[in-house]
Amino acid sequence: MNTDYDPEGISIPAQREAGLRKGAALEADLVREFIEPGRSGTSVDKRPVFQEMLAWLKEQGDIDYVIVYTFSRAFRNAVDAGITKRTLRKYGTRVVSTTLDLGESPESSMIETIMHAVDQYQSEQSGADIRYKMSQKAIKGGTLGRARIGYLNRTEEFDGRTVRTVVLDPQRAPLVRRVFKLFASDEYSIPDLHAEAERLGLTTRPTKRWPERTPSENQLRAILADPYYIGLVTYEGQQYPGRHEAIIDAATFQKVQDILAVRARRGSRNRVTTHYLRGQLFCERCYQSGRPETRLIFTESKGNGGYYSYYVCRMKQEGICDLPVLPVESVEQVIINHYATERMPPGFSATVSDQAREAILEDRKDFDVRRRNATKRLRELDTQEERLIDLAADGTLQSGKLRERLKKLAVERVRLTDDQQASTEVLTQGLEVLNAVLHLLEDPQAMYKAAADATRRRINSAFYDALYISRDAVGHVERTTVFAEVISSYQEHRADGSRTPHPGHEQTP
Repeated sequence: MNTDYDPEGISIPAQREAGLRKGAALEADLVREFIEPGRSGTSVDKRPVFQEMLAWLKEQGDIDYVIVYTFSRAFRNAVDAGITKRTLRKYGTRVVSTTLDLGESPESSMIETIMHAVDQYQSEQSGADIRYKMSQKAIKGGTLGRARIGYLNRTEEFDGRTVRTVVLDPQRAPLVRRVFKLFASDEYSIPDLHAEAERLGLTTRPTKRWPERTPSENQLRAILADPYYIGLVTYEGQQYPGRHEAIIDAATFQKVQDILAVRARRGSRNRVTTHYLRGQLFCERCYQSGRPETRLIFTESKGNGGYYSYYVCRMKQEGICDLPVLPVESVEQVIINHYATERMPPGFSATVSDQAREAILEDRKDFDVRRRNATKRLRELDTQEERLIDLAADGTLQSGKLRERLKKLAVERVRLTDDQQASTEVLTQGLEVLNAVLHLLEDPQAMYKAAADATRRRINSAFYDALYISRDAVGHVERTTVFAEVISSYQEHRADGSRTPHPGHEQTP
């Protein structure tokens, strides 16, 4: 956005053109276009235009295709992709990518599901890279994000480099210091402090959206509890010495924390219990009795030997359920045992892998043709641009018309460059991930058993929305949309009697 003469920028027109080409190939008429610039695809719930489109599709009921540039542009989350596509199928609508369309077979559905998982992995990997860089900035004392109230963001030149830094706000820093001192006297409540801050003239910095105003009571609480004001940078629960100047001394800050702690102590819990299965387990006996929403509660009790961890049915606490208390170790083993029942035969994996490989080989031929055509057209664009510049230099062409023609050439150049650089690297990487995932599904128990606690929680979240536990086994399960698609594809694979086992593999009953 905001990088071209076209107010839509460069990316959206290029995506539109690809969508129109795909629509023409499908012999489909364009009914409506939805544009949502500057929005992240992390969650469809946070995208109002996307939600508007879903409501419109439901109302129309006769739309054949929703064409997106790529699945990764539409979805960053595999669960969102599965839910949205399943919902649209109820309306008779199929989501089609301009870059990867394998048809409507069970195998293509399986491959698309895996590609959604690949997109999610790549998105999360990018997030992990950003988090790593942010942690390195924090370790070096840099400020993350916008400067706090009492500070200003500044850009300085240092040894020929542009460095972003934080300096004291001469207007607000003394007032923030005054707020700390007042609260440290233990004579001001938060509402009193808010009134005093308003009297002193302490305000937030104005933005394009909001004018300056007195910090709210919640903002004042955040200021008082923030170690940034004694010169520390906090990231992921760790504190590092910052490069910015402290506004308040450590002794006053600690006194403020003591006052906050004393005032918040009434009714507070000093110990928080947690476990990687917490929130994912439900009671099988309650499910059989018509109470499917009954969770198993993680609890710790203190005995002579220390703390003992176990799960207990919430209804047992109310005297309704007779499920015995389950030690954490036994519940963990029950989940490990259950994953042995989710194995998929190697014949299925080989079939899907072979079909994905064939699709990639077919796409490679198309990519080669597109690259050759793009290279030829780019040479023609170079010649056209040179002629336009010559006409402008001679005064033959007005500057307004020059900009308009150059803009059109720039849009076409972006599209052609994409075509020229198109390759099967992404699809090849997707095939490698697909093969790895299918291999793991041949023995998910081994994968789960070898995983760390945090990874086990991720695996459970990827496979299941809910696991119902009896005394010594997993009963009913509610699979996630993505995993349900995998199971459905496998069941269709088994039900189709026309299929033959892949050479070298025995057919699994």
